[in-house]
Amino acid sequence: MPGFGTAGKQPMEFTVSWGPSNIIEWLNPASDQFFRNELQGTVSIGGLCELAPCTGYLELHYLRRQQIKYNFTFEADGKSYEYSGVKPHIYPWNLPYSHTTCLGELREAGKTEIVSRSVTHFHWDTMQQFIKSLHLTSPANT
Repeated sequence: MPGFGTAGKQPMEFTVSWGPSNIIEWLNPASDQFFRNELQGTVSIGGLCELAPCTGYLELHYLRRQQIKYNFTFEADGKSYEYSGVKPHIYPWNLPYSHTTCLGELREAGKTEIVSRSVTHFHWDTMQQFIKSLHLTSPANT
């Protein structure tokens, strides 16, 4: 797309820590926070940004939609961007594919026009790092 960098394949990598802001609501199927996790970290996209801070959320929809959703925002070159990605079709028989492939779209914040589409592959050798990136918290005492 003109004005958004070099056309063609570019590397993309995001490294995040994630976890619920309230473990009790996170475990409650009736809550709108059910299996929804806050995330923060960095994102690097070839030609756009390098280790840009990002914040957003990760939703585990194993039971209802058989998917994991990532949504986060970040700044690059004075603009705000929104990334949305999904690991679709999560079933026990295809976990090696579904847990390692994320289909995503990048937009300028608040706009509908897609800047870039991505297929991000998570390598099996980073699975331990992914599991360690989960941080659990409990509700604050009030």
